[in-house]
Amino acid sequence: SQKFKRRQSIATLEQGECRDKGDVEGEHIWRFILYAVTSLQVDGMSDEEDGEESGQAVKLVLEVGFRREEFRTLFRSIDIRPGVSRSQGGRRFKKRIEISKKAERQPPRGIPSPFLTPRFREGHSKPSQDL
Repeated sequence: SQKFKRRQSIATLEQGECRDKGDVEGEHIWRFILYAVTSLQVDGMSDEEDGEESGQAVKLVLEVGFRREEFRTLFRSIDIRPGVSRSQGGRRFKKRIEISKKAERQPPRGIPSPFLTPRFREGHSKPSQDL
C-alpha cells in the first residue's frame, strides 16, 4: 500500500537526518517508528472508504480494531510531515477524515503482542486451538 510505503520512507528519512545531525535520541525514536510500521505490515495500516464532505471527495479512515489506539495518533503525526510526496503522478491528495467505525479483521501474523489491543492480545498469546 502507498500509505505503508510512505510511512516507511518518512521514518527512514527522519532517522537518517537525525543520524546526520548527531541526534542520537531522535535517531532511536525514528528507528522505533520504522520498526513499528514494518512490524504492523501493510495489513496493520488503517482501512479507508470513499466519502464526501461539503461536496468534496474524501477518504474516511476507519479504526483498526486489533491495533492499539496510540498508533492512530502516531501515524497521524507521521502523515502530516513534509518531505515525501503525498500523491502519485500528480493526482490530488484526498483529505482524510478519521471516523470511529472499526475495521474488524484479524491481526496479521507476527505483530508484537504489545501492539495489539488487550482483547486481541489475550487471543494472540494463547496457542492455536485449530491443531
